[in-house]
Amino acid sequence: YERDREGREIFSAEDFRRRLDLFFKIYNSWGFKQKIRGFVVPCSLPQTESIQREMCKILREYGIIWWADNFRFPETLRVMEGVACFKWSHNGGGIPWDAYDFDPEVLGNIYDDDATENSALRGTHWTNFLRYNPDNNKKNVERWAKYFDRQREVFGGAIAKDLESAVNQLFYHEFTDMTLEGDTLTLDLARVEKEKLDCHKNELLISFKKGTTPKSIEGGDISLYEEHRDFNTYKIVHTGTRVTIKLD
Repeated sequence: YERDREGREIFSAEDFRRRLDLFFKIYNSWGFKQKIRGFVVPCSLPQTESIQREMCKILREYGIIWWADNFRFPETLRVMEGVACFKWSHNGGGIPWDAYDFDPEVLGNIYDDDATENSALRGTHWTNFLRYNPDNNKKNVERWAKYFDRQREVFGGAIAKDLESAVNQLFYHEFTDMTLEGDTLTLDLARVEKEKLDCHKNELLISFKKGTTPKSIEGGDISLYEEHRDFNTYKIVHTGTRVTIKLD
C-alpha cells in the first residue's frame, strides 16, 4: 500500500497480487514444498480496516490463513475474510528489529495476566538471534532455549509446538466466556464456534495451580498435558460448545 499527498492510505490489489506471485515464484524455484499458511507485512502495516479486509481476501486466494502483525484493534485476534489476524506480543519488553547480539536474559515474560498484548507470537526479528561475530551464532541458541524454558513455568501461558496450534489456542483465549461458581467451571465456546477457521481443532489447553484438580468433565475429555512447578496444564478435547468441569 502507499499514501497519497494527504497521507491517506491507498491500496492496489493488482500490485499486491504481483508481489505475492513474485514471492511464490522465487519460493518454488528453490524447490521448497511446504505450504505457506502465514503472512506478515514487511516494514509497515496499513491501519485502514477496509484495506486489511481487501488484503485478507487476496491472501485467502493464495491459501494464507494466518496474518501476524502490529494490528491496532483492541482484541488480540480478529477474523477477517477467513484469515485469522492477530497481534504479536511485545510483553516483557520490545526488541528493536535491528538489534543484533541481543541477550534474552533481560526480557520479561511473554504472557502477563494484566497485559493487552497477550498473543500467539513473541515479536522478534531474525536479526535479534544473530551475533556480531557469526562464528558465535550457535552459542546464542542455548540462551534463547533457556529463556523459553523459563516461559514454560509462567502460569497462564504455554509454549506451542507450531504456529497452527498457537493460533488455535488463541481462539480460545480471545473468544471463550468462562464462569466459576463454587467448584464448577463453565466454558462457553459459542463464540469460538462462530469465529473458527476451517482448519480449527476442537482442543484447548487450560492450567490449574497446584491444589486445584479437575475431577470430572461434561462436554468433552480432559487429560494431563504438562506438569510444572506451580501448576499443571490440561488438554481438553470438546464435543460441543459448552464444557463443564468439576474441580477438586
